[in-house]
Amino acid sequence: MKKLLILAAALALPMGAQAVSMSGMCAKEIGGDAAKVCGNPVATESEGMLYALYKAAIEKVQGDSSKALQDDQQAWWEKTKGCAKQEAMSECLHNAYATRALELQDKYKIVKTVGPANYSCADGSKISATFLNMTPATMIAERGGQHLVLRGQKAASGTLYSSRETQFREHQGKVTVKWSPNGKEISCKKG
Repeated sequence: MKKLLILAAALALPMGAQAVSMSGMCAKEIGGDAAKVCGNPVATESEGMLYALYKAAIEKVQGDSSKALQDDQQAWWEKTKGCAKQEAMSECLHNAYATRALELQDKYKIVKTVGPANYSCADGSKISATFLNMTPATMIAERGGQHLVLRGQKAASGTLYSSRETQFREHQGKVTVKWSPNGKEISCKKG
């Protein structure tokens, strides 16, 4: 009886609301690789941002396009669960969530963006940063094929984007990046 009531309630929802409910992948699935992925801090930090982008995209499309977007999201999730088997699971999840966010933004133009802005760093690496006008402010950084989602943080002065592992700081035109928790702070310049 309880299952019938839940089904009836779901069928009473508008079509868009039903589609959106499947996006929060960690809320949808329990156990196995999904539990490992959803228990990782990277997924915890990025799930809400990706859900917001997906929800906004689903509201923009209709009919077959909506179904295609749902299928794409499900395919992304199936691939992302594979990160649970990776030795560098956090790096895999950073790439998965950041890449998916950029795909959704690129295709559906969900929020206003600035960038990509390119930076050359003292260690010879290059960083490409795309800033998404969301709450909280979000930056997607790419360096050497690795993508990261960084969230805007309060800073005494200047701009600070960070995750548990990475920090991007701009203060008075000077940019410094710390790419990993034990990594050195690297100075970078725009251009």
